[in-house]
Amino acid sequence: MANLLTELLQMAGYDAHFTWIGTRALPYSQKLPALCVNNHAITTLYFGGQTYFLDGTESYVPFNENAFRIQGKEVLIANKEKFDIKTVPLTTPGENKLYTKADFTLLNQKLNGKVKVVLTGNQRTEFHQTYHDLPSSSQKDFLNEFLEFGNDNMVATNVKTSDLKNRELPVTIEGDVDLSNTVNTISGDNYVGVDFFPKVLDKFIPDEKRVEGYDLDDVIAFEDEITLTLPAGKKFIDKPENLEMKFDGYEFKGEYIQEGNKMKLKKMLLIKNGVIRKSDFANWTKFIESIKEFNKYLLSITKA
Repeated sequence: MANLLTELLQMAGYDAHFTWIGTRALPYSQKLPALCVNNHAITTLYFGGQTYFLDGTESYVPFNENAFRIQGKEVLIANKEKFDIKTVPLTTPGENKLYTKADFTLLNQKLNGKVKVVLTGNQRTEFHQTYHDLPSSSQKDFLNEFLEFGNDNMVATNVKTSDLKNRELPVTIEGDVDLSNTVNTISGDNYVGVDFFPKVLDKFIPDEKRVEGYDLDDVIAFEDEITLTLPAGKKFIDKPENLEMKFDGYEFKGEYIQEGNKMKLKKMLLIKNGVIRKSDFANWTKFIESIKEFNKYLLSITKA
């Protein structure tokens, strides 16, 4: 595919070059003269004073973006009798974001709202790969489950999306959500949780049997803005303390902000290093468990 893409671009008059590369699974430099250095091939395009790396095997990566599996890797670019060595640029977590905005209303023990999720960068690409690989009969269920965040007590309906045939656009998924099954009522007071732990991180919590670190295969930013509005005659009793943690490679900030009969939750979770080493398990475990504890908080609501 790299040969074909390179030849077609050259036939169209572009300065394109066949390029060898080793994905992130291989730790070797191109200066090492060995076959083990490379396990993949792409095309390098010189155009308008810029260098572009084009991977013909990536069906959903937009122009001038690169899959995480080749980011930060050296490439060996065929250039007639010589070769050029360059590096595929890295992206930041902010360029690979999963943004969630939700507005919930509590009324007569019913908790309903609207949820909107926007995916950019590698998050968008991975969504496309999963969604388009599904049979058409399963795609609707997949979208509903996506808005339900893996929560069995949440039901999504009326789900709409952006144009999923256009890989250049951020992916937007939005719909109505019913969370009524999460409302607990004791002696007339309500206890409601509107925060959720990113399910993608559940499989990266080490136990005592774990002997190796984790390759998260991504850098990512989770940004959440969730609002709960109370009806007249109801008020919030309290709210949790803010949580802010910073470690080398990952950080979190979460806070509840009360504005009259509204409570707004704002969160930012950054994974800046795609590898969690075993030597960092103590910090990583503390980080994840603290976030999960923050996520579990139930807002207490009583009569005004």
